[in-house]
Amino acid sequence: MNEKMVLGELKQGVITAINLKRYFGFLTTEEDGRIFWHGSALMYNIKELRVGDRVELYFIDTDKGKEAVAVRPLRDGQ
Repeated sequence: MNEKMVLGELKQGVITAINLKRYFGFLTTEEDGRIFWHGSALMYNIKELRVGDRVELYFIDTDKGKEAVAVRPLRDGQ
């Protein structure tokens, strides 16, 4: 596996898809497009997550594309 472990800056995005059975989903940022996330990257309970929720994240580039490695919800006013 040839991953770049450079996290870069904290980004903001929106959850666009959730698969509770397989414990993953996708989100989108304006600058970086579609990004995969696995439930292990979430900093809260996946069952509290909804499509359309705003989040903050760090991601890495992998052979398969962009993958979020830390995702947390943005609360109102953030």
